[in-house]
Amino acid sequence: MAIGFTHCGSVKAQPMQISITVHPSFQPPMTDIDTDTNGAAAPPRYRSWAEREAAQRAAQDAERDALSQRIQASRASQNRHEREGSQRRQLTDIQVFRALMLDVLEHPLAKTKSPRSGSFASFKSVCSLIKQRSGEDPSFLAPGLSQNLPFFHKMISTPAAWIAVADQLANNTRAGLTREMTALGPFAGLRVSIRSILVNAGINDVVQLRGAIAEGSIVLDHDISSNGLTRRRWTELLDWIDRQA
Repeated sequence: MAIGFTHCGSVKAQPMQISITVHPSFQPPMTDIDTDTNGAAAPPRYRSWAEREAAQRAAQDAERDALSQRIQASRASQNRHEREGSQRRQLTDIQVFRALMLDVLEHPLAKTKSPRSGSFASFKSVCSLIKQRSGEDPSFLAPGLSQNLPFFHKMISTPAAWIAVADQLANNTRAGLTREMTALGPFAGLRVSIRSILVNAGINDVVQLRGAIAEGSIVLDHDISSNGLTRRRWTELLDWIDRQA
């Protein structure tokens, strides 16, 4: 603000001239303007430093919460796309495996050849999945079938049995139980990596898991340095336990 005074002559006084310049960076203090019952504006109420700080913190908290929600939504979308892609690939491999066994069943007298390169990759993938499911539930395969796995020239001696196995694998996959998820046994629906940690700790079912929690030998918290799981996987285990009867 600049104030100038001009006085001309010593005999006759001249009117005082005042010029005011407002700096562009000047900001008026923040106020809250209320109205009375008649709609007239009440005198402005100046906000205290504490009120301004509280408002700023509230705005920052809201922005942080919005960012967290966007991140969670992005992760959920990414997980869904990954899960759907894995599901499609697994179903494709199972269909190829089933087609190989069906061809043997429909042409028993034909000279059987080993699967071609593309089919052989699917065959190996499904054999690995069958082995995984057998580890989850030892009764998944009859002893005779498990002995032939993964030798194609032995497996084609019982094609109908392997077709039934493929159908069961396909049903599990359509239910969303890809190779990353446990499909059989007491930990069905739990991520394979989480099941592996529990089994290695000597926990083989939900009853033992809850007993270990009650005894305090397993602490269900977010201390990811001690439980071997990332925070997200640990949360998955908590959610899975809540869903168990």
